[in-house]
Amino acid sequence: MAAAGRVRHVVPCQRVVIAEVAGEGRIKKLAAESTGEIALGAGVDVYRELFADRSLHQGRVKGCEDLGALSQRSPMQQTLYEEGVRSYVVIPLFIQDELIGTLHLEAAFPRAFAAEHVDVGTEIAVLLAVGIRQARLYERAQREIAERERAQAALHQRTVELEAQNAELDAFAHTVAHDMKNPLSSIRGYADLLVDLTEGDSSVAQEHSEFIAQQIMEGAEIMDRIIEGLMLLAGVRKQEVAFELLDMGRITSKV
Repeated sequence: MAAAGRVRHVVPCQRVVIAEVAGEGRIKKLAAESTGEIALGAGVDVYRELFADRSLHQGRVKGCEDLGALSQRSPMQQTLYEEGVRSYVVIPLFIQDELIGTLHLEAAFPRAFAAEHVDVGTEIAVLLAVGIRQARLYERAQREIAERERAQAALHQRTVELEAQNAELDAFAHTVAHDMKNPLSSIRGYADLLVDLTEGDSSVAQEHSEFIAQQIMEGAEIMDRIIEGLMLLAGVRKQEVAFELLDMGRITSKV
């Protein structure tokens, strides 16, 4: 982040750190720059105690004019002192009354920061807060666009699947209608024949009635098997299907 280098040239300090409050108590280092007199440091966890201070969340600037003069230092101050920091200023970054980060100005000698330096740092902090806010909005927009694209892709895929299923159902319905029509026509034809026979010669009716009844029963059994097959097919997608070998020669011969 180029802003850290610009801040160091405007305000007399040897290290600049820009931290972001990333949510859920997480602190993220956005940028850091040092002249070399003070090490860049391992991370931003050293500043965690600052964010527990309510005054920082109220927009107050924190700092210390001379770490070496303190009789007792906090863990953060002790770490900074060991890294070579002798004075520092922490300026909160605010957007819409929300603390979104901090600007740390750190010097290698005591009383490095005058009031005008803090004013300059505060003005810079406003610009940094706006920049961070814009970056967050951009990232959120990118995530929403990506999620919308994924949703559209999923919807398209689902549409394709439904169209394929509808085509399959249309073909299936046509096949079922054809398969059901044959035994039904046979049953109707034999039933009509049986009616005709009962109205004619009783001896002829008696002679053929057993055959006709057998044909009607066979047609009914065929329809029953078709219906059972339909019920089985309807449940295929809802249960585990057991695979087994089929005698395709017998099946094709029967068809």
